[in-house]
Amino acid sequence: LSLILIRDWRSFLRPRNLAVLSLLFSLALTIYLYLPLRTEAGAAITWGDPDTIDRFLAHVTARAHRSGYVLNKGIWEYLGRALEGSAFVGVEFGFLLLFGVWGWLRGLRPRWRVFAVLVVLFDLFYTIFLNTITLEITAFGLVTAMVLALLCGLGISDVLRRVRESARVGKSLKSAAGAAFCLVPLSPLIFNFGYCDQSRNYTAYEHAVNILRTAGSGSVLLADGDNNVFPLVYARVCEGMGEGVEILDRLNVIFRWPSQEPGPIRKGAIRKAIETMVRDKPERPVYIGASYSNVFPLPEEFSLVHHGLLERVKGTGTPTRVDDLRRLWEGYSTISFYEPMGRDYMNRQVCAFFHLHLSRYFFQLGLREKGLEAAQWSSRIGYNDPSIHSHLGICLSQNGLFEEGFRELSL
Repeated sequence: LSLILIRDWRSFLRPRNLAVLSLLFSLALTIYLYLPLRTEAGAAITWGDPDTIDRFLAHVTARAHRSGYVLNKGIWEYLGRALEGSAFVGVEFGFLLLFGVWGWLRGLRPRWRVFAVLVVLFDLFYTIFLNTITLEITAFGLVTAMVLALLCGLGISDVLRRVRESARVGKSLKSAAGAAFCLVPLSPLIFNFGYCDQSRNYTAYEHAVNILRTAGSGSVLLADGDNNVFPLVYARVCEGMGEGVEILDRLNVIFRWPSQEPGPIRKGAIRKAIETMVRDKPERPVYIGASYSNVFPLPEEFSLVHHGLLERVKGTGTPTRVDDLRRLWEGYSTISFYEPMGRDYMNRQVCAFFHLHLSRYFFQLGLREKGLEAAQWSSRIGYNDPSIHSHLGICLSQNGLFEEGFRELSL
């Protein structure tokens, strides 16, 4: 639509053209029909079950989560997000942005310049104002990156053409300039290779395996957060792991709660369901896998104890002995958690929580130095994750390391 408005806005004034354009625009929207069709076909994951008109509209219009993500922050938070987004662009392109600016100035006609600017502005508006998810998690700015890459190509092409057409530049220099520009793509490849090469990254797989080993057959696992739920989805759906574990996710999206309608469950209903499952079968252990366990509200008489990578509802299942915890930690798959490699935000969070739980285990055994070392590992890996520093601050303070705990809470 933007292209048509820029090149021939009068076409909207002609009824026949308007009808054709409206039809083509509507055809593009039919991609959303994929959602109810795949839901009816029995897809493994269907977010919000969009197989009825109401649930379909709720999903497409983001009605269910709009209030939590759209235009709900202050001006300073949005300013910080804008600066963060700009910094990401600078890190990705570096000096190549100079060629992008030159390509925009010299390689495009005025209308296409306006179009390129509008694409970038609309993409930045979506990135900054229509989401609150950290920019490190989702590929925000992808459209901006594509536009800038094209502009960089145009800029490099124009500079190289000018060098070749210049009578002042010798033949050998022209050949050298061509070879030098051919090497330009090596810059982002070299500086970003560590993040692009994930050949040794089995973090999500090992995390799912460890969670299911912790829970064990015959248990109930209450899961929350993408870092816990989606690895479990792969493990269960693709590899059939942990069939003996009853998994329930808080948002009731994939691992459904019994006798509940699709969609998020109210806290009161969660509290009542947990109370029922504990009272009816106290011999069955109930575990919680979440960054913050309070997302699953427990009745007042129930408490939680740390159990490996999870937390366990106290009083469920057989009592846990120290030897059981030792065997549990010895049986964990840990290669990716110590492997030196570039990690994205989600991978860092999984690894940081692993070392946080390990730190708690060492403190529980009275191994103070090892506990502090594991906490330091967690802090370094999750350096920009406030939830990690908060948990570490509490953990260290509870074990008498007040200075270290205060330092973590201050980060």
